[in-house]
Amino acid sequence: CIRDSRKAIAIAPNNGVAHNNLGNLLLEGGSIEDALKSYRAAQKAAPRDPVYAYNAGVAHTRLGQLSEAREAYETAVRLRKGFAAAWNNLGVVYGRLDLNEKMVKAFRRALRSDKRYTPARYNLALALVRLGRAEEAAEHLGDVLLTEPGNSEAHRLMGQALVMRGAPDEAIHHYQKALVLSPEDAETRRLIGMAYARKGELDRAIEFYMQQIAANPDDHEAVVLLARAYAAAGNMPAALGQARRAVDIAPEDPAARLILGEVLARQGEEDAARREFEAAAKAAPDDPRVLLRLGQARATGGKLRSAAEAFRRAIKANPDSFEAHAHLGRALLDARRYDEAEAPLRSALKLRPSHVEA
Repeated sequence: CIRDSRKAIAIAPNNGVAHNNLGNLLLEGGSIEDALKSYRAAQKAAPRDPVYAYNAGVAHTRLGQLSEAREAYETAVRLRKGFAAAWNNLGVVYGRLDLNEKMVKAFRRALRSDKRYTPARYNLALALVRLGRAEEAAEHLGDVLLTEPGNSEAHRLMGQALVMRGAPDEAIHHYQKALVLSPEDAETRRLIGMAYARKGELDRAIEFYMQQIAANPDDHEAVVLLARAYAAAGNMPAALGQARRAVDIAPEDPAARLILGEVLARQGEEDAARREFEAAAKAAPDDPRVLLRLGQARATGGKLRSAAEAFRRAIKANPDSFEAHAHLGRALLDARRYDEAEAPLRSALKLRPSHVEA
């Protein structure tokens, strides 16, 4: 207990084990800052012990101190190069710091240290999906599911990898397994709907979105997806109703504003659509999809200078966007800024050489 640990420290103030044990008890009880002080004391007493550095990393991570957590885990793996758990946690921290290549390397090091360390294999697959490397992700998830066939998260992630590989039927199979294992999982239900929508089976997609909304009426993500499915099916009144509902539930959500703007634009309500895109851009100033729609709405309204500014921001956010380059060139041509139009039009043609119009 905590009292006994404190007594042991009083007797032997430089006992790293006692400080570490006290830290573990405090961490378990939710006293994270006090636990961190104990782990630091343990490190001071035994600076070559990797476990104390690792535990300090855990405490820093729970406090949201990512730079400090990174330093602690890097110390742990420097002291013990084959410390699989420390490499795994270091990979998680790298991911949260957007150090993607370091993240992948850390998870690989964890697996080289212990090929049976399933958390690292799952996290590596998650990282690879995040980076769009679906083939590699599916391979690692296959290994996870061989040893843990009841891992619902692995089935769900395998579904995401398979969708990226263009195999929605196989993806749905894994999503359904995940849903059997975790019937209340909202994300899986949304992902099944998205897979059906990708296949063009919009009725099935709508069915799953509605099931999720029935279970959680305030799930604005599902409402946004339902609005998109109705719009894709050509049911614009239903799409408009759901888009407005999404904005009512989450007025700061750029995805909700975006779909409402798109539906309004399709119905010819350009001014109202532009207002929604402006609100979406305020909430997500670096989202290339939002900026592209905002630029298009401004251009339609004759606001060519501000349209060009939105398209330039879209290009900055996604330099490989053919649409952003092409629309910027068109807006500059319409504004009779011919010299400026040449560069984005050439970029558009470079990105999509077969597109004659650009």
